[in-house]
Parts: sequence; C-alpha cells; structure tokens
Amino acid sequence: MQGVVGLSKAQLGAWYAIDSHFFVTGVVSGALSILGTSSNSSGTGNNNGGYRSLTSMLGAGYKIRASDNFEFQIQAGLGGSKGFFHTNVFNSPTDTFGFTDFSTVDVSTRSMRGFLQPTFGFINEKVNFYFIPRFTYEAFNNVTQKSDLSSNINLNNRNFLITEGYMLLRFKTEVINIDLFTGIATNLFSQINNGDIEDSFVAQPFHFGFGLSKTFN
Repeated sequence: MQGVVGLSKAQLGAWYAIDSHFFVTGVVSGALSILGTSSNSSGTGNNNGGYRSLTSMLGAGYKIRASDNFEFQIQAGLGGSKGFFHTNVFNSPTDTFGFTDFSTVDVSTRSMRGFLQPTFGFINEKVNFYFIPRFTYEAFNNVTQKSDLSSNINLNNRNFLITEGYMLLRFKTEVINIDLFTGIATNLFSQINNGDIEDSFVAQPFHFGFGLSKTFN
C-alpha cells in the first residue's frame, strides 16, 4: 500500500501480487489547484482559475525480476473521473452567431480514463529508484457549464492523451518505506487553437511529492 501527497494531488494506491509475476492494483486520487494555475490527469489546460477532480482506477500488471538489482513492470487499467475546471479548452469553435467565445468559464466534467504504464526499477536492500513513463487517454463525455450562463457558450466533449514521466526514490526501512517523487506532464495531441494561443490540456505540468508505503508478506 502507498499514500502520496504532492503540490496539487493526493493519492492512495494498493497492489496485490497473485504470484511472483502477476498483480492487480487499485488507485484513488484527488487533485486540487492550491496554486491558482493549472494541468490534467490529473487537472487541465488553460486553467486561469482553479480546478479539482476525483479519480478512481483499477488495473492489472506483470512484473519481471531480470536480476538482483533490476526489475521491469508493465501495467494498464481503466477508471473514471469527476472534475471542476475554470478553462476554455472545451469551448466550441462555432459558438453563437458563428464566432468562437474564448472566455474562460466554470465547467463540471465526467470522463473515462485508461492508462498504460511501464516501470523500470533499480533496487537494492536499502534504496530503490524507479523510472515511470505513463500514458493516459482521457475521454470527456460530459461537460456542463456552471457559471456565467448568460454568455450561452457552447461546449464540446474532447479527448486528450497525456504523457507523464516520473522518478521515484524509495528509502526502505524495517517499519515503513519513505517515497520521494518528481515528474512532468504534457499533452501529446488535441491542442486547441484559442485565438493566438495553443492550449494543451494539462493541470499541473510539474509534480513533486512525498509518500509512505508498506509491503505486507
């Protein structure tokens, strides 16, 4: 089990090993813009105000212990998310009278999310280092305006592919593990041309965090 707290996100995850190779996993995470600016997957693209979201996911994976000091994992999963964003990335390119309104508005969203995540682990008795690239495809299938209803802005459902790269440093003790992580996130496609700005959908592009984890035998 692992609990992690970062600048804008908290996450609780659990992994259960079926045997020495196969495992299942479940994660619940929440994101909150305490800095007043934004990214996804967590969050969103041109967020000029705040955002918050709650996500739950289930997955399965396969682990290979290639040597005493190296292991490889691959895992994938599906889940859903509910969020609130102050953004204009969902604005329709054909709003009222054929003009696009680039105003940021408050929207509530529901989305389906799938991820693929390989993990490269370099391990010893005291310290583990993991490099974790992660690919998340998120389909926003319900976007509803929650503020400034008089503007009558039309909203589109959109899909995004988010790429994240993490580094996790784990210090192992007899009682509990101490986890430190950092990472970056970017959107690979579906950038929105809002006037002269290309907006990508990413809530907090830089991630830093601290966590505790425990393995039960």
